[in-house]
Amino acid sequence: MLLIVLALLAGLAAPAQAAPSPAPPAAEAVPCISAYYDGDPDGFTVSLDNTCTSTTVRVRVLVDWAPDSACYVIPPRGYELYRYRGILGIYAGVASC
Repeated sequence: MLLIVLALLAGLAAPAQAAPSPAPPAAEAVPCISAYYDGDPDGFTVSLDNTCTSTTVRVRVLVDWAPDSACYVIPPRGYELYRYRGILGIYAGVASC
């Protein structure tokens, strides 16, 4: 009986630490865009503000576990509001498109 317990305990010993896996790539920083996230029980909203005074920007909202947004074309000093309604999607950032 003692041998069985010792064998089980030996099998539960923690293995040596492996090298950590690389982190997933982060969403890219989009020049001129300020993104403001607001979560709510039904999903989330993201306000996309173009802070440039002379550059039109193309940007999309990245959503994990659901489709990404369409590509928004935002004029200088303009903004768009993206609304996600659902229970699976998670805001993951913004990217150029």
